[in-house]
Parts: sequence; C-alpha cells; structure tokens
Amino acid sequence: MAELPTSSARSRMSRALLPVLLHDIGNTTQRLVGVRALLELDENALLGDAGADLAWASERAQEQGWLMGFVAALLGVEISPARRWPDALGASLTLVAAGLARDGYACKLQRSEIPRWSGAERAPSDFELCVALGAIVFGAGATQHDVPLEVQFEARGSQVAVVGSRGAAAAGAAFAEVAGVLGSGVAFEPVGDAWSVLLPASWVSWPVR
Repeated sequence: MAELPTSSARSRMSRALLPVLLHDIGNTTQRLVGVRALLELDENALLGDAGADLAWASERAQEQGWLMGFVAALLGVEISPARRWPDALGASLTLVAAGLARDGYACKLQRSEIPRWSGAERAPSDFELCVALGAIVFGAGATQHDVPLEVQFEARGSQVAVVGSRGAAAAGAAFAEVAGVLGSGVAFEPVGDAWSVLLPASWVSWPVR
C-alpha cells in the first residue's frame, strides 16, 4: 500500500482533506433528511423530486465511501482490492484541490479532463496511485498562497504526463517519497518552477468526448 513516509506529511494532508470530506457527507445527509420529510408528507414523493434526490445521494455516497478509504490509505491502512474504482483519480484530486483551498491555497484542475484509472496488470492500485499523485499535488500546491497551482493531464505517446504549473521543488520532494510505490516506469521532470510526472499510458484511460 502506498504510504507517505513521514507522519507529519500524512497528518498535514489528512487534516486538510478530512474536514472537506465530512462537509460533503453532511450535505448528502441533509438531502436524505429532506427526502424523509417529503415522504412523511406525501407517500408518492419518490415519484418526483424526492426520487431524484435519493438517486443523487446514492451516487454521492458511493464516491464518499471510496474517499474515506482514500484518506485511510493515506494514513497507511491496507484497503481491500474489492473497493477498486476507475474514477478514483478524478475524485481524489478534486478532494486534494478542495483541501488546499480550505487551507488558503488555490489549485485549478478540470475533473472532466482527468483520465480514469485503468487497473492494468502492472499498474499500482487505485489507492496507491491516488495517494502518490495526491501527495505530489498537495505538496506543490501548499507552497504559495497568491499563485494558483494549475494541474493538467497530457497524453504523450506511450506516456501520460501529470503537469503542474508551480511548486517544482516541493513536488520533487514528494515524488522522491512515493517513487518506490510508483515503480521504475515513472519519472519526474522539473522545468523551472513547473513540473511533470510521467506515467505509463496503460495505467489510465481517457474520458469519452
């Protein structure tokens, strides 16, 4: 299981992410409370808006459950392979961006542009890949309050690049801590204060446009 090697790094990142996740879970809970209130007033409520709210809450709960496992993996807990999820990268990096925002930093990324974890035979697990990339993005993002960190994914032939606009020194330090989990097919490339993490293209699949 991917694990940040220092307790201080794990603690800082989990402290930033968990309140955001708890707030999101609270919003879902409030929607469910509203569904229950509607049902108490009208037994046919599930045929209308209440049914749509229930479906929305179901989707959110699936993602929130995976993200709770992600934070547990960040803290070094071994997660069951049965919990693997192709949309892990988009969900985890969106949570990382929200955690940075809560601490006063800005991280810009487009979730719709983030590829899916492929589950390829030699790829890290979704939790391993997300903990590693999340640590790199969080490290780069938490270095400067006044300039947003922009994160993009780019296809580059047999590789896919995770590109960050700033924080190369912190991103490189975080990469060094998790490189053993990602394996020998991964590289870190600084370009001034910008940086790229190069991954095998087989580890991801791109959204259908």
